[in-house]
Amino acid sequence: MDTSVSPYTIQLKKRDSQETVVDIAEFESLMLNLLIPALILFMGFIVWDIARKHNAGKFGTFVLFGTLGLGVLGFAIKKLIAMNLGIE
Repeated sequence: MDTSVSPYTIQLKKRDSQETVVDIAEFESLMLNLLIPALILFMGFIVWDIARKHNAGKFGTFVLFGTLGLGVLGFAIKKLIAMNLGIE
């Protein structure tokens, strides 16, 4: 076993058989920053589709997107508070 590699790393094989070592924390941070916005966009599409299929009207669509927006705002505020407190 290679002792220079931490047990908390992911080893990815490239096509030309070179190894790339990615720290798990770095991988998690990258996936969080890429996948959460993608999930938010997908949820926005779902809300728009529901509003369109059920003829929610302008006010109903506003309420649906307002609710989704409050959830996204809560996530963003949590991230900002954690950064300001030095937790992350």
